[in-house]
This record gives sequence, C-alpha cells and structure tokens, in this order.
Amino acid sequence: MAQNWGLRGLNQSFKTQHHAVYPAVDCSQAKLPQPFVVCVVGASRGIGAGIAISYAKAGVTGLVLASRRVSGLEEAAAECMKHNPNVRIEIVSCDITSAESVSVLADHVKSAFGGRLDVVAVNSGYSGPVALKLDEADPNAFQQAINVNYVGTFLCAKYLIPILMCTSEGAKGFIGVSSLASLIVRGPIASSQYCISKAAQLKLLEHIHEQYFLEGLKTFAVHPGAVASEMAQESAPKEFLPHLIDDAELCGAICVWLTQSGDQNWLSGRLISANWDVHELNGMRGQIERKDLLKLGLFGPESWTDLDLSPAETMGLPQQQDAQQSPMEAQPHTSDPRSTSQLPPEALNLATRLFDFARQGKTAELQQYVFAGIPVNLTNHKGDTLLMLSAYYGNLDTVNMLLERGADTNVLNERGQSPIAGAVFKGYFEIVKAMHEKGADLRAGQPNAIDSAKMFRREDMLRLFGADEEVAEEVAV
Repeated sequence: MAQNWGLRGLNQSFKTQHHAVYPAVDCSQAKLPQPFVVCVVGASRGIGAGIAISYAKAGVTGLVLASRRVSGLEEAAAECMKHNPNVRIEIVSCDITSAESVSVLADHVKSAFGGRLDVVAVNSGYSGPVALKLDEADPNAFQQAINVNYVGTFLCAKYLIPILMCTSEGAKGFIGVSSLASLIVRGPIASSQYCISKAAQLKLLEHIHEQYFLEGLKTFAVHPGAVASEMAQESAPKEFLPHLIDDAELCGAICVWLTQSGDQNWLSGRLISANWDVHELNGMRGQIERKDLLKLGLFGPESWTDLDLSPAETMGLPQQQDAQQSPMEAQPHTSDPRSTSQLPPEALNLATRLFDFARQGKTAELQQYVFAGIPVNLTNHKGDTLLMLSAYYGNLDTVNMLLERGADTNVLNERGQSPIAGAVFKGYFEIVKAMHEKGADLRAGQPNAIDSAKMFRREDMLRLFGADEEVAEEVAV
C-alpha cells in the first residue's frame, strides 16, 4: 500500500511488515495469568473470531463471544475449543448499536464469571458500499457506520469498562479494532462514512485512555491489517482486493501481545498496526513517547520551538555570562508554580522549548535557562511542571538538577497528579527515591504515590515508602 492516500508515510517508518503471525507474537508461547477472561464483541467471523482463537491458544480460561450472528459464534467457539479444550465459553447475542443489548451483555459477563473481566476487544464494524463522493453516499449507510463503529465502541466502553476496573489484579485491557482508513482522505477506499466513523472511534479511544489510564486501564487501538474478511470483500472495490493479504489471526496475536503483561502499557492511547514489527516498534519507544506520536492530531506549520533563541532575546533575562554561575552560587527559586499564561507573549515560544528539554532530558540546556531566571516551577497549559515532565520521561539527571534548584515536588497538574506518582507509575525507582528524599508528599494527588505503587505492584517503592506492611495488612483482610 505504497500509494499516498493520506497516511504521510506512516507504514514506511517500519522496515519490516508482517502479514501472518510470527515468533515474537506466537500466542501458543504466551503465558497469560490465571484466571483470565476476555470478551470479544463481533466475534462471529474473520478478525473477531481470530482474536478469540488467539486468546484461546494463549491459555485464556474464559471467553465471552458476542455478536448479532449466533451461528457464527458457535463456529468460532468450536475452533477455540480445538486449541484450548479447558476454556469456558459463553455465547451472547448482542447488537452493539443498542444500549440495552450491550447492557445485557455486561450483566451476562458479570454473572458468568463472578464479575471477572480482563480484556475487552471491540471488533464489530460496518463499512457499507464505498462512496467516494458524499452526494453518492446512502444516508442510512452513513448513519449505520457511525452507529456501529463509533457509538458501538462507546456503548461497550460505558458498560464493560466498569467490570474491567473492578476486577482485582486484572489485565484491564480495552482494545478497539481500528483502521488506518481512519487517517486516509483519498484513494479507492476513501469512503467518508467508514473513514470518518473510524476516526471518531480512534479519538474516542484516546479519550478513554486519558480518562482511565492512571486508574490502571490500558486502551489500545489496533489496525488489523488488510484482511479478506466478508465485510472487506463485500465492500472493497476491485482495485483494492489485491491488498487483502493479511491473516485474520495476526490482529489477535497482537492483542495478546499487548495485554499478556504490563510491558506494552506505554502504547495505551495510541494506534498501532498489526503489520508492524513489535521489536522495531519497541525500539522506537523513546521517540514515540517524547513526541507523543501514533495519535490523531492536527499538522501545523514548522514548529518555532526548533529556532535557536537565547534567553536575552526572548525573555529579557540575564546575558549568557550571567547564566554560567554555579549551582552553589545561585539561589534556589522557591516561588509558587508559574503557568505559561503568566508569561509575556514573547516568552511563550521559549516556554514550549523548555518543556521539550524537560521531556528529552536535556539537562545542560534546561539548566542554563533555570540559572538565568526561568521559574523552576514553570507549568504548561496542562499544569505539568518541568519536574513532572522530567520525572515522567525518566530523566534522573534533569530531576536532580531541578530538585537542587528548589523545584516543588508537590505541585499537582490539572488532573490532580503529582510528579512522584507519575514516576511511580512509570517505574522509575531512582527518580522516586530522589523526590522522596526531598520530602515529596506521598499522599498528594489522585491516585497518590502510595496508591499508584499498590496498583502497579511496585514492591521496591512500597518498601521505600514504608508502606509494604500496610499492603500486607490489606491482603490479609
């Protein structure tokens, strides 16, 4: 799919493209925790059935297969049983566009498995006939695409996420089978009803990530590849059919890979393709996190943050020679947090650059500006301080520099999160230790540092906090 249909070379970022299951994502080698319950919505055929089969191969203990077509579900269940004779399978008729129907599905899940649910995979999709001009589109088909692809995902989230969140020590994975078609604007399959409804679904998944991630939920958007499913063969134009070369179980293998442990939690809130090589993907983690890539966004002009601006030119701060005094000579800045909204307009450009320094761990560059007079507790539009960003991205040297300059460890961002809780979530022990030694409030924010350590089983940090006995008491109760 080398044509420029609006993807801006996204697939070309990956040297290796897979079209079938390969060793790194071989489900038969996966080790799922026990018990493990998965609900697949839209499991009667193709990609959805492939997801169910993949989890069966991985040793899932419980499967809930839901779809409008019960006959197809029975076939999928039989195939799952071939690979995992011990799996318990529940078949539920469900119309994803109906709130009542999805609510009934949720009730069935709770009653069948004692309230346990580890992963939800929403695969139900609708394309309808391809219409490359809006005046040629069928209004009913357009509305149906919105109802199934977008509203259906919302309904599954509304009724099933609470069960995921209530499952003790569960995987807490919510997967939306997405599509790179959500990004295209031209080409033989650029049908507005499908592309726009999948774009809406993709943005919804990002919102779910933002709303629930710090409570433990991982939300993934997965493009399944170009699979010769019934829907694709029914709706795709003839010139696109040669592209339908991907195995239906490849998407399922990626779903298992994403949810079998916490190693891939950093991909929550992002869109990935089942075709991409997972080793290459993990190798790009630093760049993806630093630039917040693989999300739906708006392209703007070349960023002015790349300009080489000096403090004196942009903010009227002391000249370069004044910024060379040592940390011992400089007095720490302990003023209240300063939002970028409090800066003069000419300083806003530089502020963005400073936040990038914090994310990227460019300690020397950031230190120059801090020594020159930049408020050490400067915050961005989300309330994140320089310390918060440095801690979240694992930049220990930058964190130590900011702490030496008097950075406040207890400034909460607009979501009520503290820098130390963010570092706990990411698993950066040395950063957590540094802030703890500077007196960070372990009970500040929601969730606070101790709650985060409990949630993500950071036993070394709980010992550091002296909270390991508290956890033992809770387990005993």
